[in-house]
Amino acid sequence: MVTLSEWVNALVFDHYDATHNPAGRKRTFDSNLDSDRAGVLTYLGTYFPRSLAETFVIFDSLLSDKSLASSLACEPSINICSVGTGTGGDLLGLILAISKWIPNAMQLNIVSIEGNAEAHKVMRGVIGEAQTRVGINIDLNSVNHVFEAPKPFDRIRDILPQYPQSFDFVINSKMLNELDKAHVSEQPYREFCSAFTATLKPTGMLMVLDVTSPNGAGGRWTPALLNGQVNEFLAGNARYKTVLPLLCNRFEGECGRSCYTQNAIYVNYRSVANECSKICYRVIGSAELAEKLSGSVALWNCPITEDNRTHCQEFNEID
Repeated sequence: MVTLSEWVNALVFDHYDATHNPAGRKRTFDSNLDSDRAGVLTYLGTYFPRSLAETFVIFDSLLSDKSLASSLACEPSINICSVGTGTGGDLLGLILAISKWIPNAMQLNIVSIEGNAEAHKVMRGVIGEAQTRVGINIDLNSVNHVFEAPKPFDRIRDILPQYPQSFDFVINSKMLNELDKAHVSEQPYREFCSAFTATLKPTGMLMVLDVTSPNGAGGRWTPALLNGQVNEFLAGNARYKTVLPLLCNRFEGECGRSCYTQNAIYVNYRSVANECSKICYRVIGSAELAEKLSGSVALWNCPITEDNRTHCQEFNEID
């Protein structure tokens, strides 16, 4: 369960006067790029809290491993790339996890890539407030860019600023299904992993996170698309391996199926209690890092791993 801080509630619902509109779940996800100011603020009040909670839970789990948190604490700066940032919920979730587990972090260098200028404007305000609240210096470089067919990620280095040269974290939340549904890419998850793992530090990690609905082209289920394409990428790239979920790390070599995975994340925020958001996700990194973290007692005992056990066919067949 994640409960939003009062300063986050005040920022979203008082400063921006965002509206919580559960009926917004019926909106087509591929319309986010074209949302006007009113649409962006509806998204902020309805989806931002969930995006924050989802990403926070994943990285709160990861950084609970003391060796990982300690190694990042030794870095002069932590470099982050957020792709399809929107209003910045997922980015703020990562920042809050870092501030919790690496309280002495002094500098975050962030590159944010987003195609909706209104959403990007709100995101800059959110991250500016976060810098004040968490006490970490943040150098934010926002890149307005729309990914287009037929190869949306082929020239990714051309749109990245010269700094940082490589990232500790690359995150993407609920954007790649839009590229699939809009026929911008037939394999957005595989192509995204291929392009952005090349921007990671040797100890860096990449997260892809998405909805669990049949939101792909032709009504295909998003978790099956995500897992199938990530598995295909990993099968052809021995340098990388799944970090989380740990069960994917354990079984991906023999599994390889386009399976349906789901995690339920619960969040409390202004006038909303115990709201459930269902996601699928993968975090990948170098094979060496993944192997090291696969033995982490902290990660095996965190709630998100327990949640994954209920949806892993290979685990349940063995168990």
